Amino acid sequence: MYFIKPVEELRFTDDFMFSYVMRNKDICREVIRRLLKIEAREIKFPEAQKTIAPIYSGKGIRLDVYTETPDEVVDIEMQSGSYIAIPQRMRYYQSILDSDSLLKGSSYAMLKKSYVVFLCLDDSLERSLPVYTY
Repeated sequence: MYFIKPVEELRFTDDFMFSYVMRNKDICREVIRRLLKIEAREIKFPEAQKTIAPIYSGKGIRLDVYTETPDEVVDIEMQSGSYIAIPQRMRYYQSILDSDSLLKGSSYAMLKKSYVVFLCLDDSLERSLPVYTY
């Protein structure tokens, strides 16, 4: 059964609200600045629910919020559920972002810095830390 919350009950952590709020360039830029300590002076329009499918039979990804600056690509994921393999999932997302950003024959030197941020409502790694970096 699928349940739709009334708009008044939506929180920032709900998928729709998170994507909706983060489409605002100023808000997205400020979240990036606060989380990553980088000044994203210019960002491309943040894309909500961007899908990247690397090959026909390969596992694709759906990014909650994806944006680019002149020097970086940033994916911000809201995780409202509990997940066991967060580090592996982040690694996979990072690899797909990298493979999607280079055209055949391009130099690896053209890869931008990339950041994958998972905002988790619980401590899936159970180490009682507010931030984990991989």
